[in-house]
Amino acid sequence: MVGCGGGGIVPVAIDRDQKMAALARANEVRARRSELKADLKAGEVLLSEVLLSEADWLQGMRIREILLATPKIGKHRADRALQATWLSATIRLGRASMKSRERLLEALVERSPKIRIAPDSWKAAA
Repeated sequence: MVGCGGGGIVPVAIDRDQKMAALARANEVRARRSELKADLKAGEVLLSEVLLSEADWLQGMRIREILLATPKIGKHRADRALQATWLSATIRLGRASMKSRERLLEALVERSPKIRIAPDSWKAAA
């Protein structure tokens, strides 16, 4: 959709092939995000790997959704960590700066030292 001078929105005409390609891409991204959340829950992927990633398909995912997929991080702990780092509960990964993501990880490690959020070497490097 494209805006026009009068404030209205005019739909952009796309052909069937473009629409099908966009749908295929969206389905691929949804499947990868679902797989990522399952991997987080299983402990196969660390939260730090996800939050510090710049993968294109991750950028539209909400940070709170990522936190909630992590074992031992519930709604309360996720919200407290987001508030401590001045991040909105609805912010998407791509909108948060790398510095904000690092502060979020630091807050989580500091508040929950027994949860394996990052490799042991991460805190020493940070």
